[in-house]
Amino acid sequence: MFSQDNMEQVELATEAIDKYIEYRENNSFQKSLLCELCHCISIGISIWCGHTYIGEQKDPNELLIYQGFFYKLSILICTIERNSARSDQEELRFLESIKYNGTIFRYLGSSNHSNHDRIYPIPDSQYVSWTKDKDMIYPYISQKLYGPITLISYNIGENDFGIDLTGFYEYCRSDEIRVLWDCREFENEVVYRTPKISDENISIIEEA
Repeated sequence: MFSQDNMEQVELATEAIDKYIEYRENNSFQKSLLCELCHCISIGISIWCGHTYIGEQKDPNELLIYQGFFYKLSILICTIERNSARSDQEELRFLESIKYNGTIFRYLGSSNHSNHDRIYPIPDSQYVSWTKDKDMIYPYISQKLYGPITLISYNIGENDFGIDLTGFYEYCRSDEIRVLWDCREFENEVVYRTPKISDENISIIEEA
């Protein structure tokens, strides 16, 4: 459900990312600022994880704010990577934790029990939830969707990346950075767009 207060928190997290990028262009690294930034990022992620629901479309205003948040987070990742020669080792640890390359999976279906149509992926630039482990999350997903469930997979190559929420959570935990969401490890969530998926990477795994 759309909450103005929640969305304002996501917008503040987006602003914090923007300010950190701007600060690091002309200033030396300070670990306290990175820790503060990670806390702000965790706020945005906690709202994303706690207020987005499988098989349901988001409010258009809410969607726009989430997209801005993940877009800015992608810019941060690109900035640290581009400036790796002058980045601090702690920033590079952060980069390694949150940047994902490899195979990802996504289940498509409907939250409406009367919908029995097969759902196929449509290429889209919007950020959505994927997983690194299709088997671990399936029992949870299968309880949330009705009708045929479509499984799609995609390999993110070295020239692109997804945003690894589980990796970021583990980084914060290892560095005792306060995070505001309890990462459900079985989800192994990666945030990424929906690219064009080849037919061999699309399968219908459950019929109504």
